[in-house]
Amino acid sequence: MNRAIKPCANWNGVALDEFAGCESNLAANRQTRMLADLALVGCYNKTYMPAAERDRIMLASAKRNLAAMSYFGLTEYQKISQYIFEETFNLRFAIPFEQHNTTVSTVTMNSLTPAQRARIDQLNALDLELYAFAKKLMFQR
Repeated sequence: MNRAIKPCANWNGVALDEFAGCESNLAANRQTRMLADLALVGCYNKTYMPAAERDRIMLASAKRNLAAMSYFGLTEYQKISQYIFEETFNLRFAIPFEQHNTTVSTVTMNSLTPAQRARIDQLNALDLELYAFAKKLMFQR
């Protein structure tokens, strides 16, 4: 494991505030990291460049990679995602997707304090910007 990432505690039974407080928590901005070319920012070496530059480069890379994908969908728009898939690949699903608007995360988000919500938004600011980009791109397609 890279010296720049220190393991956090075992997450069994850990409160949200403790989970969010781990500086090397890999859940923060996970989608951005998964779509970005991490080689551009020194992978997980946080001392490779300043945090603001790292974030800017990672987000730009994730947006580029997402835009280059033939297809992606968003859970909140399952029927539209299915339509785009079918049109992109000239395939038809035998059974239409069902839209489920209530999820475990919806219930969890509704139980958060305003401070917890603000902390989660802060920890995932890149993912929130990437999601806004993805939503706009999906509706353009």
